[in-house]
Amino acid sequence: MDEELMYTPIKQESVLSFYLSGAVAGFISILVSHPADTVKVRLQCAEASVRASTVCKSIYQKSGFRGFFSGVSAPLFFRSPITAWFFTSHELIKPRLEIFGWQRDITNFLCGAWAGCTLLPILVPIELFKCKSQSDKTGRYNMAKDFKHIMRTEGPKGLYKGTASTFLRESPGSGLLFMFKDKFDRVFKVDQEQNHSKLIAKKIMTGGMAGILAWCGSIPLDTIKSIIQTSPEKRRIPEVTMELYRAGGLSSMYRGLIPQCFRIFPGMSSLLLTYEVFKNFMN
Repeated sequence: MDEELMYTPIKQESVLSFYLSGAVAGFISILVSHPADTVKVRLQCAEASVRASTVCKSIYQKSGFRGFFSGVSAPLFFRSPITAWFFTSHELIKPRLEIFGWQRDITNFLCGAWAGCTLLPILVPIELFKCKSQSDKTGRYNMAKDFKHIMRTEGPKGLYKGTASTFLRESPGSGLLFMFKDKFDRVFKVDQEQNHSKLIAKKIMTGGMAGILAWCGSIPLDTIKSIIQTSPEKRRIPEVTMELYRAGGLSSMYRGLIPQCFRIFPGMSSLLLTYEVFKNFMN
């Protein structure tokens, strides 16, 4: 193996462009996708099967339009640096794995899976508070008070409730996202498109389709994660899985699928498109 190629340093300005572009992309995608995410969490945590339209009416009647942005503060202010690190990790590991000459899809999957795995130390506490806020039907949830209560009763480990389910959702899902995105880019010949409007349209389409396909495989784990993180008692993945299966079969694990698609397509397409635009602009 070429030692010089293996240890080729990445330019500092390139790393800065990865980070800043990821931060902007994360901020925009949260604003675009959070309302549908709130509906999705309510559906996942519901004790019985309920329609998305019913949940939307309930949220609007109790809290108005701002109710759809319940719990947005945590991901809005913390998700940007997380997304920045997510893309930076992906960009940094990709040239290190490409030199092994593995199949392109495998390399893209491993790069995405690694990037998703690096997020866990910060992502798990953010997801915990976000899900608690979104599942609260009283509208009185206070994140600061909940944080103090967890630290006083459980200590720092209480902030990492649902770590295993978050890992099983995030790492494979991120790998599939980058794998499908690259595959769709090749199918639609995005790099060969000369018309600017068609190029943007193709990027929106490939990003949204990649996001939906990646998350279709992750929704069962996302449902399990939401239940574990919003339950007052300690729950385990096998226990919640069997409970869901007995209650409604595999379909119960796909609660919130429709609002998830409404969240994922615009969220992922705006995330990936914004990242690429800002990265190219900065470089």
